[in-house]
Amino acid sequence: MRFNANGSLDTGYGNNGTRTLTTAISALFENAGSIYIDGNAHGNFSNRTFYKLTNELAGMATSTNYGTGSVYQNNGEFFIDKKDFNTHELSKFDANLSPVLGFGTNGKVSLSSQLYVYEILFQTGGSIIL
Repeated sequence: MRFNANGSLDTGYGNNGTRTLTTAISALFENAGSIYIDGNAHGNFSNRTFYKLTNELAGMATSTNYGTGSVYQNNGEFFIDKKDFNTHELSKFDANLSPVLGFGTNGKVSLSSQLYVYEILFQTGGSIIL
């Protein structure tokens, strides 16, 4: 559902103010008017996907499946901390959910499997603290 600033239902959004999605939502992000969803199909938390909505009425435009982990946003770009039993990596994506190839190797950096990331701090100048 979407509400106007005065608390009334925004009937111009979706179908009379509501929109039904077939994914469970873990987090929502907004960037330059686009809406992004960190979600999973029917509560399957080990198979999470990051989606960009096409528009207010249509389905999902682009997506990237990342299994388990967390999504972070900074200056119009997204970072996914992906961790499972065998792999731990930090990936960087642009607003179209394409990998930022200048980050690490093909948009990814490998992390120690012993590292637990609870938050990411983005510093002025582009440095990242885990």
